[in-house]
Amino acid sequence: MGTHTPHDSCKTDLRTLSRTVADRILDLIEPSANLNSVRLFKGGFTNFTHLIEATSRQGQIVRLVVHRYGDLYRDSSSKANVEYHALRLLIANDIPVPVPLYLDETGMILGGPGIVVSFVEGTLVVSSQSQKNWATQLAVG
Repeated sequence: MGTHTPHDSCKTDLRTLSRTVADRILDLIEPSANLNSVRLFKGGFTNFTHLIEATSRQGQIVRLVVHRYGDLYRDSSSKANVEYHALRLLIANDIPVPVPLYLDETGMILGGPGIVVSFVEGTLVVSSQSQKNWATQLAVG
């Protein structure tokens, strides 16, 4: 395993997630799973997000989501730490969010500071109209 410092993420193209990195993640979270695919999610606003799909030894499909923070943030390791612990807090309070599975503040495993979370099935709805309606409904109460 190579060593990475937090600054190595500037040299790493976070738009790609290598099979080697995906295998390292699987070794940590789902040992003996066989990697099927890795793909970049479109439309990331604050990070580079990849989906890892694998098959467990029992034949189950395993899906993991990797969020890595590049130079969008002055302190990417803090962003990863805050997001990971915010998800843990939400889970502890029975809020339905992805389960935080791994925090890599230094980028030693992920190639840049980031987190790994469970995959949640569904579709993302993003439009200025839906955000405005949602915010309005929150304000009206």
